Amino acid sequence: MTYYTEIVAFLATREHGAQSEQLADAFNLQVATGRRAVNVARDWLGVNPRTGQMHRPDARRSKSSYARGVAVYEIEDLLVDADLFKRLHLRGQARGGDEGIADLQAVLSLVRGEPFTQRREGGYEWLVDTPLQHYRVAGITTVAHTVADWALERGELNRAESAALTALLAAPYEEVPRLDLAAVMQARGSKEIAERYLRDEVCNRDDDGAGPPELSERTLQILRRRQWLTHPN
Repeated sequence: MTYYTEIVAFLATREHGAQSEQLADAFNLQVATGRRAVNVARDWLGVNPRTGQMHRPDARRSKSSYARGVAVYEIEDLLVDADLFKRLHLRGQARGGDEGIADLQAVLSLVRGEPFTQRREGGYEWLVDTPLQHYRVAGITTVAHTVADWALERGELNRAESAALTALLAAPYEEVPRLDLAAVMQARGSKEIAERYLRDEVCNRDDDGAGPPELSERTLQILRRRQWLTHPN
């Protein structure tokens, strides 16, 4: 089933569907073999209760096929985590306040680790040619930072810590979640512990043995704003 899950994931991430040749190229298949695989995935997904048709409609009658003028494989009305993430994020931004934060926390509850890490061994080569992983990571860290900032302003330190730790699950190399954790440490009463953590996990972190990376301008701005790692004259 993992193979057909990948077929579904590929189609679900194509905004305007995929032609049979595109799918075959992505999976290194003959077109006829790719067609059979898509048909298995179609039967697996079953009927769309909204339309009464298959979730993966006939390629000649899909919405994108009419728009593009060619037969196109696509999946209709399949809600995947990334779509739900986007909807809740947009609704949270629109609602604002406590209700908006509740939506953003619901977004973070969808995160289980780095995007696309639970994938079939030897599969998902098509991800290399897309920015999907980058977009997913950026979205998660942005939402987590918004929740952490909101919680820190209200003294809800456990909530802020949880948001930052969730971001690190999805983006273990990102600096901003570490800065949020340091802010929680300081808010709990120890600037010294926070600064030690920043030195070890941000400023002097060496993930590949090539020395610490250059800090981003955003990180430097946050360090200055919070007056961290300052030295007396």
